[in-house]
Amino acid sequence: MLVDGPLRGRTHLPRTVGYVKTHHTAYLPAPQAATVSELLPGQRTPVFLMGTSWRRHTWYLRLPTTSDMPWAGVVRCEASADLPLDDLVRLADSLTRALPPLAGVDYKDPRAPQNLVPIGGLERLLRHRLGDARLLYRALRAAAHHQSRATPPRTPVPTR
Repeated sequence: MLVDGPLRGRTHLPRTVGYVKTHHTAYLPAPQAATVSELLPGQRTPVFLMGTSWRRHTWYLRLPTTSDMPWAGVVRCEASADLPLDDLVRLADSLTRALPPLAGVDYKDPRAPQNLVPIGGLERLLRHRLGDARLLYRALRAAAHHQSRATPPRTPVPTR
């Protein structure tokens, strides 16, 4: 199972991998970070144990992209620190094969390639089912306004 974002709090789920699309923190020293920037599409780094505020195994994977920026198309995957090494490597290898064909394309999704095609499709379907966002926003504002006017302000009750 692939979950959006870090795996924090979900390490107990079997064969679950956190899928981190944006990189706000540099976890690797410069020589190892250079290895990430040299990955070819469909390649991953070795799996390593990361112990920040919580322990987990992680690896970087480059998805197919047309950009030549050093970290373009790079995602970080996280798995439980409790997984046996053989299972962990099999999981990392299977995701390395499965994810590149699912990479988004930039003419359909500005968050491509990290936003995977099935996720982009699900987002479009949900937006369609919600209807016009402006109408939804207007209805939410009206309901909030109505609720605030319907609830009288609370007055303190005198105590003896």
